[in-house]
Amino acid sequence: MKKILSTSITAVAALAVLAGCSATSEAPKKSETPKPSSTASAAANNVCKDGVLTVTDSASAKKALKQGCDTVYLLTSNVELELGEVQNLGIEGNGNTVSVASMSSIYVMGKDNTVTFGGKTPDTKGVAEGNSVTAK
Repeated sequence: MKKILSTSITAVAALAVLAGCSATSEAPKKSETPKPSSTASAAANNVCKDGVLTVTDSASAKKALKQGCDTVYLLTSNVELELGEVQNLGIEGNGNTVSVASMSSIYVMGKDNTVTFGGKTPDTKGVAEGNSVTAK
């Protein structure tokens, strides 16, 4: 019993020390200028890079869309798009009409989006009410 209690106290003390370390951070000095992050920038949008295509401008992404990409995020509204083969499709917008050669899974936020697909039926658990996903 003493050994279990001792081990528990040691574990709690270690967590408290680690929590204290992660909570302390120094505020940036006013003379420091913010540096751009290494995350994807707007320039990387509309191009399939490292298996991900984020579409913010459907006109400039037409070629990439037809070729497909592992993961495609459509951040558009009221457009008609044709996509090649994708693994994962995410739509965050309203009133889109999308045709996909094939896909494994889809999530749709927003409403009035119509998606048709070829191939096997994808996982549609992430499709919000008010959207339709049907086979071609």
